[in-house]
Amino acid sequence: MCIICRGEDLTGITKLDISGCSSVTTIPHIEGLQRLYCLNCSLLTEISHIEGLQTLDCYNCISLTKIPHIEG
Repeated sequence: MCIICRGEDLTGITKLDISGCSSVTTIPHIEGLQRLYCLNCSLLTEISHIEGLQTLDCYNCISLTKIPHIEG
């Protein structure tokens, strides 16, 4: 289980690495998140719009169907 699945507080997080999590299905909006690594998250289907996101690595997320427009 990752930090999202465990329901931990995501306030103030700028880098999130949930690579390999086999439980997460969506990435919520996280204010201030700049880097998101979710490699091999087999159930991940959606990433919400995250303003200021600079890095997104979702290699081998085979169920991912929705990625928001990322400015820049």
